[in-house]
Amino acid sequence: MAEFNIVVLYVDDAQASSTFYQTLLERPVAQSSPKFVLLPLGNGAMLGLWQRDAVEPPPAAEAGCNEISWAVANAEAVRDL
Repeated sequence: MAEFNIVVLYVDDAQASSTFYQTLLERPVAQSSPKFVLLPLGNGAMLGLWQRDAVEPPPAAEAGCNEISWAVANAEAVRDL
């Protein structure tokens, strides 16, 4: 079974969103750059806050505003899923 490990929200301001989520979740920042912040959620899962104007490749408007990922062992496991 794949293990959920990160959800990334595309935000207007990574630093302002970081302040909000640190307070809301009562969690410290694990990693930070001017346009990306990572906070632990627990059980190995992380919350990423990626400033929308820095997302690569740029998302299409209809694609939504977040990413969810699961850790798997290798490329074969991705194909199997």
